[in-house]
Amino acid sequence: MKYVFDKLEIISKEFEDTTFKIIAKKILDNAERGIFCDQEELAAQTFVSISTITKFSKKMGFSGFRELNFKMKNEWKKLDYEKIEKSHTFEIFQLIEKWIYYNEDFVDSICKKINESSFINIYSSYQAIESAKYFTNMLIEYGKNVTLLNNEFRFKAKENNEKGFNLLILTGRDNDTLIDNFYKAYDENYANFIIASEKQIDKLNLKFTKKMIIDYSLDNSQLSSREIVLHMLFFYIFKKL
Repeated sequence: MKYVFDKLEIISKEFEDTTFKIIAKKILDNAERGIFCDQEELAAQTFVSISTITKFSKKMGFSGFRELNFKMKNEWKKLDYEKIEKSHTFEIFQLIEKWIYYNEDFVDSICKKINESSFINIYSSYQAIESAKYFTNMLIEYGKNVTLLNNEFRFKAKENNEKGFNLLILTGRDNDTLIDNFYKAYDENYANFIIASEKQIDKLNLKFTKKMIIDYSLDNSQLSSREIVLHMLFFYIFKKL
């Protein structure tokens, strides 16, 4: 049996920009932040009528939005998305630090390649874009030639006869375009690193110099959680350069 969130993902990726697609994407965006709106709020956010939200809920297989919302909340809890909210901040930071230290080999390798490379390309998913900007700005201050790319770029032109470094940050959802762009720009002669969640790490059948999975204890896939994790990781990498 498919989860409600799996069904929402399917609708949100429909080829045409339908009203139901817009509603599904908004529900997923809200859920990523732990927000579950009532029917009136969701209608206002998506600029549709309340009756349209009801029709959407019935398309999903429910009697109405109340039942759909109830099912989503239970599923969210079942998948442990709330687990991190019940933990102390100090405990969370300790677990992230432990995760970084456990991946010390990845950190050392990425520092070495950054220093050796003439240019750096950072490919970031939507969820990680603020952390990617943070890392990009630090590297520019360090004197590196850095380009930050996301879904808005088709692909990056290659710079021949120079040592290149590619970092792919793959978290959250809606990464199909980013993955396609990375495939187009991929060059196995460059250093290619990937930082990804467990659900995303195997989406690319490419050879990477090093891989790092975001799998620290209490990770809950939420935007706020991932931003903290990546900011801490990038700060640690920067301090070791």
